[in-house]
Parts: sequence; structure tokens; C-alpha cells
Amino acid sequence: MSLASGPGPGWLLFSFGMVLVSGSKCPNNCQCQDQEVICTGIQLTEYPSDIPLNTRRLYLNDNKIRFLPAMNLGLLSDLVYLDCQKNRIQEVMDYTFVGVFRLIYLDLSFNNLTFISPYSFSMLSNLLQLNISNNPHLLSLNKYTFANTSSLRYLDLRNTGLQTLDEAAFQNLITLQTLYLSGNPWKCNCFFLNFTIYLIVSHLNYPGEDLIACGDEDDHVFSAFSGCVFLKIISYTSFTNVLLKCPPLSPSGNILDRFLTKMPGFKGHWGRRNWVMTASKNVSSWLSKWVCL
Repeated sequence: MSLASGPGPGWLLFSFGMVLVSGSKCPNNCQCQDQEVICTGIQLTEYPSDIPLNTRRLYLNDNKIRFLPAMNLGLLSDLVYLDCQKNRIQEVMDYTFVGVFRLIYLDLSFNNLTFISPYSFSMLSNLLQLNISNNPHLLSLNKYTFANTSSLRYLDLRNTGLQTLDEAAFQNLITLQTLYLSGNPWKCNCFFLNFTIYLIVSHLNYPGEDLIACGDEDDHVFSAFSGCVFLKIISYTSFTNVLLKCPPLSPSGNILDRFLTKMPGFKGHWGRRNWVMTASKNVSSWLSKWVCL
């Protein structure tokens, strides 16, 4: 499946012509000056009307807005900065930002997000900074969510309900520099392994790494569950004491093979009970242990 197979934005573009917006006024109780509209903390319950069409910076933060209308927002073709933090937005639907393709900053933090459509950000190829932190009911992200945000440099996913992430969601983020992940209830199982490997090889900056931990208490301790293998990844820079519970396998098992393949410079050997992997100095100071119970 690709983004091209998803529903197109054509119906939205057609609908724009049906919307009557004067674009020459300033919304009630807002401040408008020099292509900047500030509607901060004025108890808005819906997206304001009469936003000037030449607006470049729009502040809707600290209100009670529940929904961002694509048709109205899409008329702001010059918009580069949109702050919607601290509202009550629950969903971001397909092509919500279809008309604001120049957007470089988007803040949706501190909302009530439960769902972000795979095509929500599909038109934001110029986006540099995206903040969706502090949405505790956001439990998952589709692997296509960031497919077209190839310019993204800063992504904040702190304090959500995310338990796991698919590494495929990040494969097009070739310019990503900073990724915030702390404060999430990560499910440190084998499905999470590929994303963990991605973090190792990508050399991203992810501040607050000492606060990144598994969300399930059972993931922090060695269980006596018979026949299981545990992978403990230890790093001096990130993901300290992350514990991955994996199916029974040997040093030639599929998961270990994939791990070694994706980690050039790593060498492994059997200890008395452990499969110990160490990295060459030019890769990273990582130590990984396969602990067989």
C-alpha cells in the first residue's frame, strides 16, 4: 500500500470554492497584525471565522477547539506557523492540512488526540517541526503517518499513550535530527526490536533518554517463564535497561540474524549462558546480551 492509493484531496479542493470567507477582517477577540493572527486563550470552541487569507502565523493555543476544518484552514495558503496546543482536538483526519502546504511548524500538543489518519500530514512536505506530545490517549501511529514529511527535523512524541512504533514510519525522515520519546508506556517486546535498532543506527538526538523506559512493570524484571529468551540492550546514551522478551531462539535464530545484519561492526560470541555482542569502537559503545533461561 502506498500513499498514492489513499483517498485523494480533490474533493476538498473543489469544496474550497464553495466556502464564502471574507478574509479581510480579524476574528472577534483576536489580534491581527503583520500577517500574524493571535487568538490565544479566548475560550474558542471552534475554528474562528474571518481569518485574513494572507495569514502566515496563526496562534489558536489555549482554547477549547475540538476540530480543525480542512476547508477553512486550507484557504490559508501562505500559512507557515500553526499553534494549536492546549485545545480539545480529538482526531486529525485525512488531508486536514491539504491547503497549507507551506507549513513548517505545527503544534498539536496537549490535546485529546486519539487518532491521526495516515494521510493527515501527507501534503506537508515542507514541515520542519511537529509536536504531538502530551496526548495520553494516542495509542498508535500508522506507518504512513510521516510518509511525506520528508523535511521533518524535529518530532516530539513525549507523554502519549504510544506503546510501540514501526520503524517503517521513519524510513522517509532522512533529515530528522531530534526525536523525543520519553514518558510513553513502551511495550518492550520483540516487535519493538526493529525500532530500537533504527534508533541505534540512525544516530538521532533524542533528549531525555534516561526517562525512556518500558511501560509494563513485567518488562523490567527477568521472569522465570520457561523456554524464553530475553534481550537486554544496554547503552551509555539511551534506552538504559530496556528489556525485550523474545521467543526461544539460538544464535542463528531469525531475530538475532537480523540484529547482526543491521548492526555492522558488531561481533558476537557465546558466554557461559549468554550471547554477548560488542561493537567496534567506530560504531558505538553498546553491549547486548542474549540471556537464555
